[in-house]
Amino acid sequence: MLRRIASAYLWVAPLMIVPLWYAYHQIGLRAGILCGVAHLVLMGLGMWVLDMFRWEELSTAYGLARLLLTGGGGIVWAIGAAGPPRRHDITLAFYNNAGLIVGLFVIFLGLAALKDELQTEKKGALAAVGHASFSFSFVVWIMECFLIWVILRAPAAGLPKAQQPDWLLSLFFVWDWIDSVRLGSVYVAGATFALAGILTSRINRWPGRLMLAFSLLGVIFGVAQKIPFFIPAVTCVVPYCLGVTLRRPVGSERV
Repeated sequence: MLRRIASAYLWVAPLMIVPLWYAYHQIGLRAGILCGVAHLVLMGLGMWVLDMFRWEELSTAYGLARLLLTGGGGIVWAIGAAGPPRRHDITLAFYNNAGLIVGLFVIFLGLAALKDELQTEKKGALAAVGHASFSFSFVVWIMECFLIWVILRAPAAGLPKAQQPDWLLSLFFVWDWIDSVRLGSVYVAGATFALAGILTSRINRWPGRLMLAFSLLGVIFGVAQKIPFFIPAVTCVVPYCLGVTLRRPVGSERV
C-alpha cells in the first residue's frame, strides 16, 4: 500500500509546479521555498519507499539513473515554478535560473548513467546520441541564463520596445534563436532515449511510446516556442519519466 502511494505521488509530482507557482508568485518567495522544500521532502520519502536510495543499487548505472533522473526532476519542479524571470523581481529571477541549472545538471548526470546502462543492451546505441544532444542543450541553457541576466539588468530593458537601443534588440533576437536551438536539442534527446528504452525493453512499451510522441511534438512546437513546450520544466518531463519507469535488466534480481 505504501509503495502504491509513493509511486502515485511521484507520477503526479510534475503537476505540483502549478500550486508551487501560486506560492511563489501570489504569496511570496519564502512561501514558495517552504512549499518547494515540502515537495522535495515528500518526493524523497516516495523515492525511499521505492528503494531508490538503496546503497547496493547506487553502485550500479541502473540505480544511479533512477535516483538522479527522479531527483533532478524534483528539483526542477520545486524551483522552476518560480519562473519565468521578470525584471521587477531580480532575486526571484536569479533563484529560478540558478535552481534550474542545478536541477538540469543532476538530470544530465542521470542521463549519463542511463546511457551507460542502456548501452549494455543490444540496440542501446541511440542512448549515446541522446546524451550528446542533452549535453549540447545544457551548455546552451547556461549561455541563455547569462544572456537573460544581462537583459534583465539592462536599464533600457524597461523602456518600450520602440525606444530600446539596437544592441538590446539584438540580444532579444539572439535569445530567441538560441532558445529554439536548446529546445530542439533537448526534445531530440528525450526522443532518442525513449526509443532506446523501447528497443532494449528497459521501458514499458506504452509509456515509452507516449514519451516518444511527447518528445517529437516538443521538437516541432518547442523550436516554434509554443506553449507549453518552451517552458524549461516541461523539457524535463521525459527524462524524469525515464527515471520513474526504468526497468531492471532482464534476468537480474533485486539485491
